[in-house]
Amino acid sequence: MKLKTVQRLAVALAAAFFVIILPACKQKIKTSTDPAFAQYISAFTSGTVSTAGTIRVRLADQFVEQVELNKALTAEYLEFSPSIEGELVWIDNQTLEFRPKEWLPRGQAYQAELHLDQLTSVPEALKTFFFGFTVINQNIDVEIQKVSTYSNEDLRSMYISGVVRTLDIENNAELEKVIEAKEGSQDLKVSWTHTDDEHLHYFTVDSIVRNDDYNEVVVSWDGSPVNCDVKGEYKQEIPSLRDFKVIFTNVVQQPEQYIVLQFSDPLLPNQNLEGLLELAGYSDCRMTLEGNEIRIYPPYRLTGSATVLLHPGVKNILGYANQQEISFEFTFEELKPAVEMIDETKNILPSTEGMVFAFKAVNLSAVDVKVIRIFENNVAQFLQVNDLNGDQEMKRVGRQVAKKTVNLSEVQGKNLAQWNTFFLDLDDIIKAEPGAIYRIEIGFKRSYSLYHCDGTSTEEEENDGMTSTEDEADAENEFSYWD
Repeated sequence: MKLKTVQRLAVALAAAFFVIILPACKQKIKTSTDPAFAQYISAFTSGTVSTAGTIRVRLADQFVEQVELNKALTAEYLEFSPSIEGELVWIDNQTLEFRPKEWLPRGQAYQAELHLDQLTSVPEALKTFFFGFTVINQNIDVEIQKVSTYSNEDLRSMYISGVVRTLDIENNAELEKVIEAKEGSQDLKVSWTHTDDEHLHYFTVDSIVRNDDYNEVVVSWDGSPVNCDVKGEYKQEIPSLRDFKVIFTNVVQQPEQYIVLQFSDPLLPNQNLEGLLELAGYSDCRMTLEGNEIRIYPPYRLTGSATVLLHPGVKNILGYANQQEISFEFTFEELKPAVEMIDETKNILPSTEGMVFAFKAVNLSAVDVKVIRIFENNVAQFLQVNDLNGDQEMKRVGRQVAKKTVNLSEVQGKNLAQWNTFFLDLDDIIKAEPGAIYRIEIGFKRSYSLYHCDGTSTEEEENDGMTSTEDEADAENEFSYWD
């Protein structure tokens, strides 16, 4: 049975035919409903925007007068309620862009009025065009990734590293206030590395000191500085210098499945681990050793619970061996492949980075994006039997105009076995045409799944990524459907 799921996103790129309800503020935003606006406006910002976003309106035709690009305009073509301080510029001879002076407050809803009669000759009923948008709320995810010593020569100094993932772009200085760390009552320094991916931020809790007594480090996070209500903490035991023990464990599911054991001390390189570590009930496990970390690779992918037995004899860099036998329980849980639209971004139009929308996915290496265009002269017919997100009688009013496979495995810093947020620029897929509505469908094929099913043969897995006769038939049927 073919594994497939589809999520749909309707994107109005041409005119205002609807009223958007913004759940974040429970406020109704007025949007002009006369289809005649499609003759004059081909696109406008709506739905949700980034806190650092801009607001755009694209005219259906070129502005009749000479324009100077990126120069602030004195004419008040565009007004907002509540007001926004900033400047309005032409970025080409059809597109106005408003650039806020400061980042917009999260969750704030805005009503916009475009004085269309100041830009072109229009009937009295079309002199003012209303539209609205809201600023996306921030969300963060914090993951502890490693606990280790800095070097094999210094057993006193340790560090804890992790990553913060954000839903929206964030001010780095404010984001750095989210993480705090203490060793006992002593504050610890947290250093940061901010990547080119504005949603990915790595941190390191520096200069954790081991001494002759047991201690504890608490890494806590509070999203208040970035207007997010996420809070949490992670507690890490710091053993005394006399103790040599496992201090951190983890299960990694992708791309390979393995168990991580991290010790308080660097381990003696090239020591024979045979008989010292055991994945209970399973033989032929492969093991690797590097620094203070041992990885245990099962002979095949596991589900459910498993036990690792650590026997006496594993040696640290000084040749001291652990003396106790101890067991660790692990759960191998794989989330089934899925893709979801993010509710706050169901209606997206040109913003700072183009027509960007966000979606979430888990255990998928790729997704398929399809675009169906509802032609401008069929919009009224479409809305007779649908709301904006409807899908009735699509064959009568639309055609598929684009299809693209987006490779999620190329995105750096993502554990694809967990839920992640991805951002797709529609400008790379379609060019908006005046008056039309574009419906975005996002889904996946079985070959994109990273979920390992019992009973799937190696040959089936190897051939899964190839185009089958069934796939070709589906493609042909789909083509015929829209023809």
